[in-house]
Amino acid sequence: MNASGPVAIAGADGHLGRWLAGRLGELGIEVRPIPREGDAAAAISGCVAVAHLAGALNPEKPNTYELANVGTVRRTVEGIAAAGGVQRVAYVSYVGATPSSRNAYIRSKGEAEELIRSCGADATILRSPLIIGEPSRPGPTAEAFLATDNKPIRALGDGRQLVAPIYAGDLVSMLVSVATGEGPAGTFELGGPETMPVDDLIHLINHPDISVRYTPVLAAAALVPFSRQLTSALVGVMGSDSVPIDNPREAAAAFGVELTPIDTVWPQVPLGG
Repeated sequence: MNASGPVAIAGADGHLGRWLAGRLGELGIEVRPIPREGDAAAAISGCVAVAHLAGALNPEKPNTYELANVGTVRRTVEGIAAAGGVQRVAYVSYVGATPSSRNAYIRSKGEAEELIRSCGADATILRSPLIIGEPSRPGPTAEAFLATDNKPIRALGDGRQLVAPIYAGDLVSMLVSVATGEGPAGTFELGGPETMPVDDLIHLINHPDISVRYTPVLAAAALVPFSRQLTSALVGVMGSDSVPIDNPREAAAAFGVELTPIDTVWPQVPLGG
C-alpha cells in the first residue's frame, strides 16, 4: 500500500462518501471531509489523495447542474492547487460524459472531467452507470426503485431501456485502490457484470410479482414544466440506456476488483416479507 497521508473527500456525507470513509478508516487512513462551504484548501492540505464524489442527477432548486456538478469540482480543484502536495485525484462521473452533450447532466459531468484532468495530480475518472447499494444501505438509485408497502412503483421510460448496474461496494473498492496509490490513472467506463432491462432490475431488488407503472419519456418530458421533481436531463438519463461502451470486467480488473452480480447482493424475499 502506497498511501502516506490523509485522504480528503468531497461528498463525504453521501452514500459513497460514507462507505469510502469507513473503508479507509478500517485501513487506518485519516479521512478529511471537504466542507460544502468555507476553505477547501484547509481540508485538503497535507492530503496525498482526494476523492470527489459530490454531485447531483436531480439538483433541488435553486441548485443547478452547473453548480452541483461543475461548481463543486471547480472548488475542489482550486483547493488542490492552493493546498499543494496532492498526488492522486479520483472522480466519479457518468457513462458517456462529454462537454458536448445536449443533456445538461451528462454535459456537466463532461465539463467536470476536464477540470479534474487539469488539476495537476494524477487523475482517475470512474464513469459509472446506475449505482446500486445493498439492502442495508441501498443508495439513492435503488431507493427510487424500491416499493413501499408493496405499492406499485413508478418509473420513467418503458422499462426496456438497458442498464448495467454496478454494485456500490465494487465502486468503493476502486476508489480505495486509487486513494492508496494502487489504482491506475486514466478514464474508465464502468458497469456491472450483467446488462439487463431496467424492468428486470426493479423486479430483482423488489420481487418478481411487484407492480411497476412506467411513464413514457415523451409524457414525462411534457410534465417537466409543471413538476418540482422532474428535469429534462433526469428524464433523458433515466429514460435511456445506461451501459458502458468498454468491457467493464477489464476496467474493474485494472483496480484488482472482480465485479459483483446484483442478484447476489439482493436475495429475493417473499412478497410482503
